[in-house]
Amino acid sequence: KPFLVVNIPGFEMDFSKGLCQAGVPFFESVERALVIYAQARQYQRWKEHRST
Repeated sequence: KPFLVVNIPGFEMDFSKGLCQAGVPFFESVERALVIYAQARQYQRWKEHRST
């Protein structure tokens, strides 16, 4: 399942750095996270459709 992390103002930045280093997508805003997630899903659907 997809896992995204969105910045919370005033939150500990060291925690977010650890997530980024672990490969967890980290975004500065909910809007940006949703745009990127939608683009990734669109690409995934395109690849699935293309391989059938």
